[in-house]
Amino acid sequence: MSTCRVKESDWGVAVITGCPGEILFNTRERLVDKSKLLAVLYSGIFSLILLLSTSVNASSFPFRSVNPGDSLPGITLADSASGKPFALDSNSGKSSILVFWNGDVESKKSRAIKTLKVFAELQDFMKAKKMSVLVVNIGNDTPGTLAEVMSGSGLSTTVYMDSNQSAYGGLGIFVMPSIMLVDGQGKISSGLGYSNDLKKRLHGEIEIMLGEKDREQLDKELHPETIEKSAEEKNSKRHFHLGETMIQRGQPEVAVKEFNKALEFEPTMSEAHIKLGCLYLELNQGELAREHLTKGMEENPDSVEGQICQAEMRANAGEVAEAADDLQFLLLRNGRNHHLHYVFATLLEKQGKLENAIREYRMAYELVVKKEMHK
Repeated sequence: MSTCRVKESDWGVAVITGCPGEILFNTRERLVDKSKLLAVLYSGIFSLILLLSTSVNASSFPFRSVNPGDSLPGITLADSASGKPFALDSNSGKSSILVFWNGDVESKKSRAIKTLKVFAELQDFMKAKKMSVLVVNIGNDTPGTLAEVMSGSGLSTTVYMDSNQSAYGGLGIFVMPSIMLVDGQGKISSGLGYSNDLKKRLHGEIEIMLGEKDREQLDKELHPETIEKSAEEKNSKRHFHLGETMIQRGQPEVAVKEFNKALEFEPTMSEAHIKLGCLYLELNQGELAREHLTKGMEENPDSVEGQICQAEMRANAGEVAEAADDLQFLLLRNGRNHHLHYVFATLLEKQGKLENAIREYRMAYELVVKKEMHK
């Protein structure tokens, strides 16, 4: 099989040749399959970009610099009240749970409160299991924000500050809030981010770490046998799938109507909120995009599609380098996601990193080809 090659034409369009379905893309615009070029010229690139999107689930382990089984690094924090230093690994000898959060925006603050409420509700259980909880703010938030979050959660405990971001960098935190379970030998047992079933998941992860349950048992508890869906659920799913079909047909306005109908039947449907947020972002309706992405990500913070759209929104606000960093971290655990590579390429291009951008465009294309060949 021939090898894909990338070259730049005289008229400013990069060409990837030697692959099945030769591809053209303008390095200042969007990815375009040659066979669909005329259609794109008439209808724009909107439908094609969404056609390449995916909703692959993110890994539940929210740390990129450590892995389960590693020893907890020796990171020093500071007591938020006294300023007294505290070594993160000084708690060895008994099992502990570390909760990392920040509240620089309302959505993160809200998730932090919800997460810490779970710990407040599980206090008796964790006390019986002889678990200690360490709450760490990694955003250098103000005393007012610390007080607001802790008061809202109902959890009364010391808050430690990661003032020099040694925990943030040393652990590679890329989901907020993040939870890490550490056993009595100072080994990282597991990690997880916020979710609607956090209380059940956290309860189960503690029992697994203590040897009281295995992962198969927890999976069965979290995913019981499917029961008959209600009429509302069936209708919401029907409109949701119609919305996805309209995206594939290049009819974004109709897709918006279908996803909104899905939400009429199931207002908390995170997938519909995220789809709408991404659609509104492409339609340059920023406020609606932010509203729906915030609602969707509160319910499903691990959504890769949602995180990609949030990064695009951040780039639109002028934080291109920061948005590219977000996506680069996301690629560590989602390297087979072609849409993620594509959007990352667009951000690299905006920074003038054309060689890296073309490499990412090429990777996006090759992944699409492989996906089509295996259908």
